[in-house]
Amino acid sequence: MQILLLAALGGLSVYAFGLWIIDRRAFQRQERIRKRMGIGPVMRWAGVEDELDIPFVDRIVRPLIAKLWERLGDQLVPQRVRKELARELRLAGSKISPEIFVVIRVLVTVALASVAIVGGTMVPTLTRTERLGFPILMAVIGYVFMGARLKSQGKKRLHELEKNLPELFDFLSVAVEAGLAFDAALRRLVQKTKGIVQEEFGRVLSDIQVGLTREEALRGLADRTKLIELARFAALVTQSDRTGAGIANTLKVQGQRLKELRVFRAREQAATLPVKLLFPMAFFIFPTLFIVILGPGVLSMIKAFSHHP
Repeated sequence: MQILLLAALGGLSVYAFGLWIIDRRAFQRQERIRKRMGIGPVMRWAGVEDELDIPFVDRIVRPLIAKLWERLGDQLVPQRVRKELARELRLAGSKISPEIFVVIRVLVTVALASVAIVGGTMVPTLTRTERLGFPILMAVIGYVFMGARLKSQGKKRLHELEKNLPELFDFLSVAVEAGLAFDAALRRLVQKTKGIVQEEFGRVLSDIQVGLTREEALRGLADRTKLIELARFAALVTQSDRTGAGIANTLKVQGQRLKELRVFRAREQAATLPVKLLFPMAFFIFPTLFIVILGPGVLSMIKAFSHHP
């Protein structure tokens, strides 16, 4: 088995070295021709980069590694999980594919378990159960940490989108009232924003430009983000298109409703503050007050009883 592995690595190395030699000779031949003709740098079409100017690592090695990772991820990720994982990665702002994320997650899990195994061998006082349980615990922590970090980043970006929705609807309503079409208003919104707002509404605009209807593009936005406000917004815009009502009024009403909903949520959170403060007061504030108030009296009583046995 080791001989076959060494043979495979040697063959791959020889193949990569041969490709590098071929590319190097082609580049040197091009340079000789350019010098003999007495011309400047090789002419290129605007915006087109010569393939030979790309480093060998970027041109051969990295695409090969990325392809191997994707194939390994195809074996590790079921088809039903891949779509949901791709949605979570997009919401989190990650540019990697679901297959590469799964491979990284597995590598992190294996690395933490390996470190725990090595650390267990260096401590001779550990029992067999501890040496077996500690690597499993570290592997579980690494696996759960990757998933929890991805979800937390997605929730953070979704909260940012949800927080900016009233201002976005106001911007769209003002743009439409000023005479812009809905698509042009979306384009102006994408130009003026950044982050998840720019990404999601830019995708809506791209979907409309490639042929999807406005209803399909907005419903796709609601399905990706799982926000009730965007689902209601898509339904209202679709209803306005079908009935011929003004979209500007719909956007203005939706923005006003979200502002009122934000006020209600703030009041609800303020109403729950006494209950949330009960436990910190009971465990941290009240004991301190008791010590400050009753401490001198207790010390005086102890001193008085100590003089009179």
